[in-house]
Amino acid sequence: MVKKEKLNVPKLRELFISEVKLMEILKSDNVVKLVDYIESPNTCYVVMEFCYNGDLEQYIQKKS
Repeated sequence: MVKKEKLNVPKLRELFISEVKLMEILKSDNVVKLVDYIESPNTCYVVMEFCYNGDLEQYIQKKS
């Protein structure tokens, strides 16, 4: 969830949208999948698949 007020710089908003479009294209077992992208008047929602084993940072901490 990203508040649109944080994307008030045009270049920043462009980069954010570009990242979402890239996530739509990426299809790999090693990449978290984008489930949906929703915009409301004040907020952008990026819905991603659930990772049962935690995120990469947690995985690295467990292994070190």
